[in-house]
Amino acid sequence: MKDEMTVQVQDTQVSLSKTPDSVAEAYLTILKSRGIDYLYMGAGTDTAPIVEAYSRVAQSGLKFPVPVIAVHENLAVGMAHGYYMVSGKPQ
Repeated sequence: MKDEMTVQVQDTQVSLSKTPDSVAEAYLTILKSRGIDYLYMGAGTDTAPIVEAYSRVAQSGLKFPVPVIAVHENLAVGMAHGYYMVSGKPQ
């Protein structure tokens, strides 16, 4: 495992202090680096890699958005939209 990694995403470079072990870890790290503080999502089988990445966050040393779990994806979208309406920050 490398100690440092640079990722090129849409003409933006993100420097990571540790190399993510999975695509889910890389995705969550990039979201956090772009100002996403909360990740609103439904708990389902399609989010298993994301849930696994969150379970390893203490060991990975990476920074992720705070997870907000909703019982349905429509509720998650509504909460993210409400957060944007109040804060002006997309989530």
